[in-house]
Amino acid sequence: MGIGPDRRLVELARELFREVSEQPGVEGAALVGALARNVYAAPRATSDVDIGLLLRDADAYKAVVAGLQKRGYRVQGEYGDEEGSFPSLAQFDGPVHLDLLIAHTEFEKQALKKRRVFRDGGIELAAVSPEDLVVYKLLRFSQQDKADIEAVLQAVIPKGEMIDWELVQRYADEFKMGHRVEWARGVARRHGHEQKL
Repeated sequence: MGIGPDRRLVELARELFREVSEQPGVEGAALVGALARNVYAAPRATSDVDIGLLLRDADAYKAVVAGLQKRGYRVQGEYGDEEGSFPSLAQFDGPVHLDLLIAHTEFEKQALKKRRVFRDGGIELAAVSPEDLVVYKLLRFSQQDKADIEAVLQAVIPKGEMIDWELVQRYADEFKMGHRVEWARGVARRHGHEQKL
């Protein structure tokens, strides 16, 4: 299974994943965004790396940043700082653009706890599950996100992947995006997925 057609970006993604996931205080890491999509569907090109992180505390965030800086990355922006602990989104410039999505919500924490581990190029990586990736994509809901949802559902449903639509709906209600879930359910129906619809 490959996570992308660009060999250089894939190698950088593997290095970044190992770098951030092995820092002290990192309790979970998983690919999100296009590279997670590529785990489940035919790979598409992307120009950045998105990694979700579950951190124990602010010291863990500092360790992650220090490790990335040693590899030539610099903080471009930090957003959603909650009570001075650590941001919910940290963006880095370097050999490749990196977004760290740091878990604050219950959805993000659970998505990272139930991440799926796999090997790519001899390296152990992890990605959020298809249903959690659908929720991440529904939150943004750009045209590219819609295309990614369709690609993932089209790929996993014929393989017998059962999407927990009750879980997706629960988070949709929490984030007030119910109409978006109805759209995603319509996509699933078109690809033969009737469970819990």
